Amino acid sequence: MSNTLPTLPPRAAYLTWLPVLLRDTTSGWYAMIQAQYRAPNYAITATELAHAARYKNWRGANLQYGKMGAHLRTLMDYNDDAYLNGEAQSSYILSKFYPPGAIGNEHWLFVMHDEVAEALRELGWT
Repeated sequence: MSNTLPTLPPRAAYLTWLPVLLRDTTSGWYAMIQAQYRAPNYAITATELAHAARYKNWRGANLQYGKMGAHLRTLMDYNDDAYLNGEAQSSYILSKFYPPGAIGNEHWLFVMHDEVAEALRELGWT
């Protein structure tokens, strides 16, 4: 394995596929995306995502965030080698992840990619 993170799709791909993803999904996914967008620097913990989506705990948010990323990748037919080789989680298509202590954070931190935030803003979902 090369330990490289995947390239991101262009903003245009997010503009095309985010509406499809969120139209065909649960309100929890939409709530998580909105909460993350509104968080300072688009950075949020799984516990905060769970609270926003009304999931029982961070485990539910982790599970659903991963499913959301996998579904978006399927919609986009986006299969960078880093995903295929198991070097990146499906949800990397939405966010970067920082383990506790990596950037002064106490818990795992999900930081939305600028491309996703820009697409959400352009779609008027902010």
